[in-house]
Amino acid sequence: MQRLEEMDVKEIPVGDGKKHFDVVSKGGAVILPAFGSVVDEMLELNNRSVQIVDTTCPWVSKTMYVCDYMLGGELNGSSSTKEVLMEKFKFAVSKEIDPEKDLTKLGIANQTEGRNRRDW
Repeated sequence: MQRLEEMDVKEIPVGDGKKHFDVVSKGGAVILPAFGSVVDEMLELNNRSVQIVDTTCPWVSKTMYVCDYMLGGELNGSSSTKEVLMEKFKFAVSKEIDPEKDLTKLGIANQTEGRNRRDW
């Protein structure tokens, strides 16, 4: 952490049970932790036009496409329609899946082992 401070990297402060993004300015960069960020935080960062450095596991990142679809493209526009989502996962889904009825709720299992594990 000391080396990051030497490079003038600041943590986003947390108080009153929420993160305070006032240290994040337009055009800046934000390093996301390996466990990603919640949708509201991603929207806030997107609205601030910052460069996001995502250290999230690639398998967890794939869930972002599903979240974006479920939010009608409001997360990051990566898969805002059923057609785009199905094209992206055409080799990874069963023929029976229908996102319009099967993706109304989302659960994520944390499979990370070791010292970085966080229980949600």
